[in-house]
Amino acid sequence: MRPFVRLSLWNADMIITISESAKKDLINSLGLPEDKIKVIYCGIDEAYQPTQNLKSIEATRKKFNLPEKFILNVSTLVPTKNLPTLFKAFALFKSSTSLSHRLVIVGGKGWKYKEILKAVTQLGLEKDIIFTGYVPREDLINIYNAADLFVYPSFYEGFGLPPLEAMACGTPVIASNVSSIPEVVGEAGILLNPFDIAGIAEAIEKVIRDDDLRREMVEKGITQAQKFSWRQNASETKKIYERLVKDE
Repeated sequence: MRPFVRLSLWNADMIITISESAKKDLINSLGLPEDKIKVIYCGIDEAYQPTQNLKSIEATRKKFNLPEKFILNVSTLVPTKNLPTLFKAFALFKSSTSLSHRLVIVGGKGWKYKEILKAVTQLGLEKDIIFTGYVPREDLINIYNAADLFVYPSFYEGFGLPPLEAMACGTPVIASNVSSIPEVVGEAGILLNPFDIAGIAEAIEKVIRDDDLRREMVEKGITQAQKFSWRQNASETKKIYERLVKDE
């Protein structure tokens, strides 16, 4: 596919990409002209929002055997999601506090997933980390709402929907300060070096213990998530088609 993708990109009248980070990657890796690339951000499904339906949340909690207190990550089990670093940060957090939180990973198995699962065993966290596998959207929204904190130390994202979904559901977010993630999270979450195990562990404890900080992050996160909509995405995409037709 590689030569055909390059050929398509060079022959296209316009290229739409989903983040400034991805745009820079196209320019730097393929030498494409900047004015040929338009950034149109992804949106957030309106179903992702804070819910007061405690019965539905409790049903989801029982369905996936989730604890009362937990930290959440939503990722396919692949190396780029940097889950072993999250496990190490979580282990450090557990060893330095008496808090009962467990770590919940939502997502299916991807490439090299066995190495990721091996890291859990090596750290002795088998009883503290729950893997739900893939979950339907309705349950995922409930899980976001039930979580105390969402942590996303990914190495690379073209956009990064999970942090956006978490913020839209009113869950505080700690995430990587690399690739497109800062564009999505903005100033609403805590952004850290994805290699900083101690920093991530410290941030986890700080957010869980500081109620004022949590409330502030929840409010900012909901406001930040409202900046991204599929209606806006469609409108901007439509304008590009109209301009191209006019230019013909």
